[in-house]
Parts: sequence; structure tokens; C-alpha cells
Amino acid sequence: MNQPYPPGGGEPFGGRARRAYPAGGQQPDPPNWQPGHPPPYPLGGPQYGAGPSPYPPIWQPTPSGPPQSVQRAVMLMYVGAGLEVLGLIFDLITRKGSVGAGIPGALIGIGLWIWMAMANRAGKSWARITATVFFGIDCLGLLLLLAGVGIVMHAVAPSLKFVLVLAVLAGVLTWVVGLVTIVLLWKRESSEYYAAMQGR
Repeated sequence: MNQPYPPGGGEPFGGRARRAYPAGGQQPDPPNWQPGHPPPYPLGGPQYGAGPSPYPPIWQPTPSGPPQSVQRAVMLMYVGAGLEVLGLIFDLITRKGSVGAGIPGALIGIGLWIWMAMANRAGKSWARITATVFFGIDCLGLLLLLAGVGIVMHAVAPSLKFVLVLAVLAGVLTWVVGLVTIVLLWKRESSEYYAAMQGR
């Protein structure tokens, strides 16, 4: 007796049709899989391959304080502010208390030194870049000061020459403080501190 075939052909209803899935609803073994070895992927789908992990990275604690390089740079910034204060006092003495053009600039310089010290101690990346820009401006100012003093040095009175020499020495000292500060801010340990504090 011929067995009936389902509509569309195929194995008869009573034949040994190969099931798509074994009994129990589990997936069939992957091709080329040998017993005794773990399957290439767990049940339920293939395993994630190479690529970014869907889980967040391991949490890393933020540093408790700035490293030595940043601390020294901040200390030098306060030294720079102190030099600006001394320059302001000297300017007031030489001008006998009259308000000169250099006094507002000195006040601005004091505020910038203190502002940069506080911002860099807090690990603000923009503060390090801003301090570097300010140092570049200071380099240009020192060059202009040296050029101006060299031009007028032979045409001024001996008493004024002494003042000009002190101004040049103060400018060079401030420039050296700024140079060492920038070098400390861009050291490797400083960069790691800024990177760790960036997300805060």
C-alpha cells in the first residue's frame, strides 16, 4: 500500500523524515563538530567575535590628588604671581605712587597666574593648553622688552638705566618660571592626571 505524501511532495507521513531539530527543541550540532570538544558557540546563537565589548570597561578610581609634577607647576605659578606683585610694588615706588600704564597689566598678570594655578591643580585640560598659550605670549613680550631696552639704553639717564636693567632681569626670571612650569605640565605623569580628571 502506497503511503500518502504531504502536499508539495517530500517524505511520506509515515517515513523517516529528518527532523529540523532533535527531540527537546535543542539546536542540532554544528557542522564539523566532534564529540569531546566544546561547540564553537553556545546554544542560542554564535558567540561575539572580535570587536568592542558591549559592557563598560573596568572602573578605575580617580587620583586622590595631583602628581608631583603638577604640584610643582602650581607652586611655580604662585611664584610667578608673587613676582608680579613685586614688580607692581617696584613700579609704584619708582613712579612715586602715581598710577602708571604698567599697573593694570601687573594686576591682570597676577590674576592670570592665580587662575591658572587653581585650574591646573583641579586637572582641567583646557587650563594646561591656556597656560601654554600664555607662555607663548610671554615669550613674545620678553623679546619686545629686550629689543626696546636695547634701543633706548644709550639714550637715557644713568638712574633710568638701572630701572631698565631690573625690568629685564624680572622679565627673564618670570620667563624662566613660566618655561619650567610648562615643562612640568606636559610631563607624562601630568598628562595621565589630566586624562584621569577629564571625566569629572
